[in-house]
Amino acid sequence: MTDTIVSEKQTPEFYGCSHCGHNLIGLPAGTPCPECDSLSIVNNPANDRCGKAVASLTLGVLSIPSALFLVFGILLGLFALSYARKARKQALAGHAPLISLNIARAGKTLGWIGITLNLLTTAFIAWVFVRFVSNY
Repeated sequence: MTDTIVSEKQTPEFYGCSHCGHNLIGLPAGTPCPECDSLSIVNNPANDRCGKAVASLTLGVLSIPSALFLVFGILLGLFALSYARKARKQALAGHAPLISLNIARAGKTLGWIGITLNLLTTAFIAWVFVRFVSNY
């Protein structure tokens, strides 16, 4: 099998079982090796990286209340969308756990909600300004 190449170097592309060398990228942390059932592997480093997905979720959440700050909330929403896309690519490539897809999806959804609220708030403030303030 091509999956059982033994490598002394543990890289994000290859993380081998210490017993048989089977590639363990994409397996949940603490799962025994599917090749030899060895429990010597405690963690798979690829499963510990949800950073971009969590960043997307955080920025998406922050973009909603920042609707009162006009452009700032739009920027947070755009960054949430960007990090969601990066997290999705990372998870689909096997460099992050699949739970990252759900976290990134939530961040993307909240980012769009934040952008929409910010645009509606900006339009409302512009309407109030044109309707009431410009008459004086």
